[in-house]
Amino acid sequence: VRKYNNFSYVPCLLAEEFSRKIIAVLDADKNSAVAYLCGTADIIEPLREQIFLSGVSPTNIYVDY
Repeated sequence: VRKYNNFSYVPCLLAEEFSRKIIAVLDADKNSAVAYLCGTADIIEPLREQIFLSGVSPTNIYVDY
């Protein structure tokens, strides 16, 4: 497995666990953060909102339902 200083992968199956982890990761650099979310709309939309409210540009939030 390669390690990159500018990349963090946060695998998660539960929305609550993910939101806690992703906000901690994003605290590092929200200006260049990019989020990729995959799941059902009822799980992804609240996460997208939390990520946006944490300071990530909406153009850097990618979603696949």
